[in-house]
Amino acid sequence: GWWLRAALTGPHLVVNSTRVAAELREAGVAGNRVCLIPNIYEPMPRPLADRAALRRELNLPADAIVVAGIGRDSPTKDWPLFLAACAAARQSCPKLHALLIGSGGTALQPAIRARGMESACTITGEVPDARRLLPAADLFFLSSREEGMPNVLLEAADAGCAILATDVGGVRDILAEAPDEAPTAGIIIAPGDINGAAEALARLAGDETLRLALAVRARARLAAFTADTAMAKYL
Repeated sequence: GWWLRAALTGPHLVVNSTRVAAELREAGVAGNRVCLIPNIYEPMPRPLADRAALRRELNLPADAIVVAGIGRDSPTKDWPLFLAACAAARQSCPKLHALLIGSGGTALQPAIRARGMESACTITGEVPDARRLLPAADLFFLSSREEGMPNVLLEAADAGCAILATDVGGVRDILAEAPDEAPTAGIIIAPGDINGAAEALARLAGDETLRLALAVRARARLAAFTADTAMAKYL
């Protein structure tokens, strides 16, 4: 692509994920020309929206284990994986409830009806401030086949969600202390892995202690995405 052509001619290239940096080096770009600088994330204003109030606003069951997803209607977001994994996990965790935010959820309605899951899914459609709704959820599931640096995971961490994500783009930069280390701030599965996703969702839905521990670690990872952290690497 154009970015690779630019990288081969320009003196330096700034990238925001370890995976892209590695791809450039594999393509022949000298390592000292590749600068890895994280995205800057601006946390949501405090206090966050009240969980119980949000659930009433969205007509979510008060006692549900809510797994949220945010995204547009695109094959790269793999919404069928999200739905299939939720359906399978509900066999052992019937309180699991999907909160689908954005046009991707709207496009999934025929598949939801075909599975008879209307009562297990809440679809918001497109909303002006999607992250405001995330404190209503216990979990966040990024089901994508492809990503760059998924800022939505930073939003989910900020909202206090436990995170499950496919191993794409910059996911490991967010959920692991180092990209070559095991993730400690969330669970990572292979893209397209329905069984792995279902097992992870069921595990998270059934273990509040694990959810809370992952949520605390995920929120702590936001310190790596502050303006001060990013600007220090430019200097």
